[in-house]
Amino acid sequence: MASAQRATNSDTPGCRNEQRAARYLAALERRCGRASVRRSRVSATFRIETPLMHMTKANSIDLALALPGAYDALAYSHTCYAGKFPPCGECHACVPRAHGFDEAGVEDPLIARAQA
Repeated sequence: MASAQRATNSDTPGCRNEQRAARYLAALERRCGRASVRRSRVSATFRIETPLMHMTKANSIDLALALPGAYDALAYSHTCYAGKFPPCGECHACVPRAHGFDEAGVEDPLIARAQA
């Protein structure tokens, strides 16, 4: 499972602007679809859904708080580009994540788990 979300300060391919994000995700969708057909020899449509794409980090955290178990699951999510646990807190993934939790006014459960 992966998440795609709008980011205004990201250098990640597909996150620089909405048109690029749409092209990036469409290309990824086509490539995954071709790979799954080759592997299974069954023709099927591969679809990438991005329900969080147009939400801010804070909005997606508010949504997680409203969905049973979703906020707790964030304690096991991983966004740090450095691949560290606890997260480095400085990369282009950690900074917006921390900002989103600050804006939502709740503790990041991943950080709480790291400190426990």
